[in-house]
Amino acid sequence: MANHWIGTLEQARLVRLHEVDALELGRGRAADVAGLMPGDGVVIYCPRESRISVENIEAFCAIGRVTGYLPFKAEIAPNVVRHRITMRWAPITRIVSFGELSSMAGGLSRLNKRVMRQDRIAISEDEFHALASEMGAVPPV
Repeated sequence: MANHWIGTLEQARLVRLHEVDALELGRGRAADVAGLMPGDGVVIYCPRESRISVENIEAFCAIGRVTGYLPFKAEIAPNVVRHRITMRWAPITRIVSFGELSSMAGGLSRLNKRVMRQDRIAISEDEFHALASEMGAVPPV
């Protein structure tokens, strides 16, 4: 049985990960992707454009399914290693702002900005599909 998650990641890193069909969460620690299994659904929440950016995005920007069984290490710079897992990203037609959650069905209004600071948050299958629908995601979601 698949689990469903909201993962937090800066948009600039998401763009790079999208290109290589991979996922890393938070600061790229092994614990951040540990326990993700093939078939798990992940919605990516981007609080800002990058770690050094002052511009807040606060939106759900990507969605997909985990395809890998084991996390792997990726060296992104000399002596800088991130832990990742392979993903199959779904095309979307729009991003959903954090402010839109309160008007969505499915109980997602329970999420607040304090909760969204976590690297990974469990959500129900119904909440996952509600976000997928709002984002205009097409299969494989």
